[in-house]
Amino acid sequence: MKQTLTLVFALLTPTLAACGTTAEAAPSIDLEALAASHDDAWNRHDPAMQAALFTADATVVTPSGDRVEGVEAIRELFSQAGPTNDTTSSTRFVGMQQLSAGLVLLDGVQTLEGPGAEIVGSEARIVAVAERRDGRWQLVAARPYVPAGPPAR
Repeated sequence: MKQTLTLVFALLTPTLAACGTTAEAAPSIDLEALAASHDDAWNRHDPAMQAALFTADATVVTPSGDRVEGVEAIRELFSQAGPTNDTTSSTRFVGMQQLSAGLVLLDGVQTLEGPGAEIVGSEARIVAVAERRDGRWQLVAARPYVPAGPPAR
């Protein structure tokens, strides 16, 4: 289960420059800080650091359909052993939509490298909602998934 949920955090990395954000969507600087924090947590494989990126009432739905609610349950999920424990992640945002002041929808692509990456797939996608609370950006919801591949002919 960790292998699917750790994808969530990894997808919140590097720059939003490729997202085509505008001056109106100015929160990108803060979101880049969130992405940097995520990278640090992922590379350290630190469940507490990973969970700290989420709000207390956050939800995650894994690619297998498991729903996890609350920051403690999310921390526990990231504590589980899995094939992604020794991977590194490279993530880029491919889309960002400001839903309202302090609330954004993010689309990302995550590439995993290292032992275990081939088990879960080396590339995943994520849809996440981030909200500015108490002066910092946190994840409210995350839905990682692995693309099904091209349609059968």
